[in-house]
Amino acid sequence: MNYNFKIEHVDPLGQGVDKQYDKIHFIPRTLPGEEGVAKLLNESKGVRFLEVLELTKKSVSRINAKCNHYQHCRGCDYLHIDYTTELDFKKKTLVREFEKTSFKLPLVEVLSSENREMHRNRIQLHYDLKKNELGYIAKGSKKLVSVPNCLLPNAAISSEINKLYKNDSWREKIGPSAPARGHLVIYQKDNGDEVKFAINQPYSVDGFTQVHTELNQSFLKSIETSISTFAPQNILELFGGDGNLTQNLNCPVTVIDFYLHKMRKDHQKFIQLDIFKAGKEDFKKFTDYDFLLLDPPRSGFSGLRDLVEANNFSTIVYVSCNLQTLLRDVSGLVGQYFIHKLQLIDFFPGTKHFETAIILRKSL
Repeated sequence: MNYNFKIEHVDPLGQGVDKQYDKIHFIPRTLPGEEGVAKLLNESKGVRFLEVLELTKKSVSRINAKCNHYQHCRGCDYLHIDYTTELDFKKKTLVREFEKTSFKLPLVEVLSSENREMHRNRIQLHYDLKKNELGYIAKGSKKLVSVPNCLLPNAAISSEINKLYKNDSWREKIGPSAPARGHLVIYQKDNGDEVKFAINQPYSVDGFTQVHTELNQSFLKSIETSISTFAPQNILELFGGDGNLTQNLNCPVTVIDFYLHKMRKDHQKFIQLDIFKAGKEDFKKFTDYDFLLLDPPRSGFSGLRDLVEANNFSTIVYVSCNLQTLLRDVSGLVGQYFIHKLQLIDFFPGTKHFETAIILRKSL
């Protein structure tokens, strides 16, 4: 079934929204004011998900995507607009969602990428031996989209991906004993390091790293500058991995994570703990800390309020790739804390994703 649509606005997932016919329609890669014809993909609870067949009215903001795969691949969401417009959409999303809370908002600081393309230091490609396919999984299906000229990976990884596609050499790379379907992780720990391959191993094999090396360094400098103004005596870092976020600080840091890690710097010490299973009695062990920094997975940390009640943190820095769980967790601190700084860190240019960092200070 086809529908004529008119886009009102873009939602947090980068989808155009049409509200005609007493229904809500979500249409990817459309822009406010655009009109056209789209086909119905599926419908659930009164919400329809459509795909554009024809644009009869285009936004002046629309551009031609640089990536040859953009029409068929769903790895990126915003290549049909310029980077400035993309950042504006993301910033408006961040502000709109925070306005649903009772926090008073400061101006949003945006840390943007110098390079919209060729910035990722880690890529995962899926394969299917029977179909002789290698690529990304298409959204909403199990089909693989071949992406030999993907613009996301950095130059070193891009070169290796092109080699994989040449004469189907990826089959040799995965080896004869590999299962019929699986994946390859192609990554580079730091700029200048050799490109490594991991076959059918977790995406974060060899330790988690931010996928955008250059922007990660800018973010670390921003954290260092912000934290130095508060002169903390002792920092507690939850979900800290190998201590990436606090490696440049000059005060004692205790890094807690479920997975065992070797710390980056001498001022960091590590405690292994399943934070999600910890309770109030565990949290009372951390009363010697005046500063809390946490960077949880997408599921967030619903125990944040219990941890705060068991301690006396003057400052909290919460970093998240999931705005909704961040808002859920910090909303319980309204009244106790105020927002000192709110940052949008665009680790994932071209996509709907972005990182949020919030600095909370204890209210007097």
